[in-house]
Order: sequence, then structure tokens, then C-alpha cells
Amino acid sequence: MPRNRPFDSPQLQSPVGILLIFASSAYKSLRGLWVLGAYIIFGKISGETLNLVIIGALFLAVFLIVFSVFAYKRFVFHIDYEKSEFILNEGVFNTSQTAIPFDRIQQVYFKRSLLQRFINVYEVIIDTAGSKGEEVKIKALSREKADKLQAVLMQEVQTPNEAIHSNDNEDHAQVSTQEIPQWKYSLSTGTLLRLGLSTNYLRGVWVLLLFAGSILQQLDMNLLDENYNSQLERAYETYINADYTMTLLLIAIPLIFIVGIIITTIEIFIKYFGLKLTRTKHDLQLEMGLRTNTRVTLKPIRVQVFTVLINPVQRYLNLFQVQLALANSTDVTDKSKIKIPGLPKKIVRNVRDFLFDFREGESMEVFTPHHLLFIRRCVVGLLPLLVGLSLWYIFLDFFRWELILPVILLYLPILIISQWYAYKAIILQFTDEFLIKKTGLWTKKTEIIPIYKLQSITIKQPFWYKKRAIYNLIFHTASGDIAYHAVSEVVLKYINYSLYKIETAKKPWM
Repeated sequence: MPRNRPFDSPQLQSPVGILLIFASSAYKSLRGLWVLGAYIIFGKISGETLNLVIIGALFLAVFLIVFSVFAYKRFVFHIDYEKSEFILNEGVFNTSQTAIPFDRIQQVYFKRSLLQRFINVYEVIIDTAGSKGEEVKIKALSREKADKLQAVLMQEVQTPNEAIHSNDNEDHAQVSTQEIPQWKYSLSTGTLLRLGLSTNYLRGVWVLLLFAGSILQQLDMNLLDENYNSQLERAYETYINADYTMTLLLIAIPLIFIVGIIITTIEIFIKYFGLKLTRTKHDLQLEMGLRTNTRVTLKPIRVQVFTVLINPVQRYLNLFQVQLALANSTDVTDKSKIKIPGLPKKIVRNVRDFLFDFREGESMEVFTPHHLLFIRRCVVGLLPLLVGLSLWYIFLDFFRWELILPVILLYLPILIISQWYAYKAIILQFTDEFLIKKTGLWTKKTEIIPIYKLQSITIKQPFWYKKRAIYNLIFHTASGDIAYHAVSEVVLKYINYSLYKIETAKKPWM
């Protein structure tokens, strides 16, 4: 076994890590003492009391400095090559040791807060299968040391098919850090703003409504009379008429959507600022983020599902969103998905072909769902209307058909037309090597899964499906499940083919 391998001896973080520990501890302490701070600022306190507060603050600062130094000295990590484990020891008052076997490591990536960027250090996160959060965070490493640790760990955890044949005496850190980029893509500020303006701004509207709801919840309800229904009745008779309602809607609805667009644009700008995508020979490197900068290296073998999302506005602007589902435990699928927005169609194809070696035009069979699914979706869509009208009738005295009937007449055609087009957009496609699912009314979603990366397939048939000979399918992957409902029994032939491909595949899928 080669000696003096990288990180085989105990390692400390960068010395400026003491500053990060102090800042984090000080923030937690001040957050817990905010009431005292508010009292000092707005209350009247004597000079003697103020002196005691200052002395206490000085003692707290000295304690936090000493604690930060000890926490820095006790935070030690190394790689045990004999046991194939990454070892971390930490703790001041209560010490703990974390040992992560190489075969549990899913991803090693970087994050940088504004403070970490200011002091020029990187936070290395070692993500593992089966954990609900990041298993290990090393908050302060230099760029050179962070890159080296990532390269070593990702080489140690790779499968035989993924391994790069290198000499045993070669430094293991030379694998990915010195590779020459084959192509790069950067998201410009102008493109980022267009992306924010064209993204689903209903999220921003929802955030605004939640905020408004929380404000209204804080209002003193005692300001209202006990006879709440009579107040509503008087308000209806005094103020509410067709002209008033129409004027209010014409003003309020556009204003709400404009604010929603602004909120969504700001959120997109902060999250994806500085997005850079770099393709090397063996991996795909992604960096993005303003408030928290993230840098992750993606290997094709780790990606289970490749998803493309696009709405008509973004299609016109040539701004596609790619979502990569990584191998992980099925109960933590949220953290295993990486979103890359604002990509032109050419870059989307480059990413897809690199990760999956995908070929256009290879189709075996295309399936659409039974019309029973359309009927079920319409019935489900009626439930919110029925529940709302029922609650109105039960709890409020004034039940006016002149208000309700226009809502029903407007709601029903919109529901039926939208559900029809959404139903027609649902497609399941099999090729020799891939499974493709397409959905979406406004935002079109295409999911591509290599058949050999499927873990299993579940087939379900409710009793009301038997006469129609239709089935529900669930495709299980290492990054979560993908369901397809109400498909004809002809699909079973292709399910058998897929199971055969799963059993006979020689390629590793994680």
C-alpha cells in the first residue's frame, strides 16, 4: 500500500475557521438574548445596570473566543484507507466521532456564505445515502485543500467501471482538478433577469398571500362585533355590487401578480446568480448562488433521472430548466435533486448526451392514459369548489346565488378545458435503453430514465380497472419513484422487456 497518501493523518481546518466558529456562536447567543437587547434600546435602565450589561457582554465575548479556539482544535478529520472510511472527530464539552464508509458517500460538494467568501475559505459537504441531512460539514478549507479532498474522496468511492486507471504511486488528488474543460456555459445577468420574469410567478403570489394572511391573523379580532354575519350582510348591501367588485378585481389582481413576479425574480436572482456549468472528460461541474454559493461535481453514474422543464415563454426565450435526480435514499429525495435553469436547448442536449449517452428518434412504443383518468381529474378538480360552497352555506348566513352562479359558470369550463389538455399531454414512451415520461399543461415536463438504472417496477390494478384492462405503474429509482396511471395492458410487454434489461444490465447505476 502506498504511504503518505492525502489526508491519511489528522487534519485541521484553515485557521480562519476560528472566526467562523466565533461568528456562528455569537449569532446564536445574540439571537437568544434579543429580548434583553430590545429592553436596552427601548427601555429606561440605570447607568449601573448598563455597566453590568457591558461587563456581561465582555465576559460572553471572551468565553466565545476561548470556545471557538477549542472547537477549532478539537475539529479533526482524516481518511482511513485501510478501513475505507472518512473519520471526523469534533466537540468541546461532548466529543463525538463520525465514521463514513466510502460506499455510503454519494456526493462531495462546496458551499460558501458571504462571510466564507470574504475570508476566502470553502465549506465542504460530504453527502451520504440514508441520511436526512448532510452527514459532515467542514466549514473552513482553502480552495486547494477543498479541491484535493473532493478529488480524493470521489476517486475512492467510484465503482470499478467508473475508476480511472492510474499508477498506485500517483497522487490521488490529480484526478479531476487538472482536467481541461471541454465546454463551458455561464448564465449572464440579463439572462437571469429574463429567467426570473418568465418563471412560474405563482410561487411569488403564494408567498405574498401567505405573508398577508399572517398579518391578518395578527389583527385583533375583538375589533369586530360578535355578530359577524350581520357585519358581512351590511357590507354586502352597502358596498358590494357588480361595478365595485369588477373595479376591485381589475386593480387587485394585476397588482398581486406584479408583486409576485418581483418576488420570484428576486428569489431566482439570489439563488442562481453566477451560474457556471463546466464539462470535463469525466464529470460536470456546477457553481451558482449569491447569498450561498454552491459548487458541485456531478458524475454520470450518480444521475438517475434527467428532467427538462419549459413553459411557452421560456421556450420563446430559449431558457430551459434541467433537473438532475441523484442516487440517494428514497426518504430524502428533495436534497437529491439539483436544478439548473436558464440553459439554451443546445446546452441541454450536451448535458443530456454526456450524462446518458441519449440518442434522438429511437422509439419502441408510445402510450397515453385511458380516458378514465381525465374523468377522475375533473372530479378531483370539482372538490375545492364543492367544499368552498359547502363551508360558505354552513358557516355564513348570506348565501347569494347572484355571486355564486357566475363563479360556477366560469369555473366549470376552465376546469374541463385545462384538464383535457393536461390529460392529452401525459405520454409514456419506451425506447431500447430509456423510459420517457411527458406531462404538463403550461410547464412541459420531460423525465428521462435509463432502463438499467431502474431498481424495480410495481404494477397495480384497482378493481374498477379490471374490466377496462388498464393498470397503474410505479417505476422505482435510487432517487425516488415515478408513477404513470391508467395505461392499457399492452404496456405489460414493454414492462417485461424493461425487467429483462434491468436483470441483464452490466452497467453500475450508482
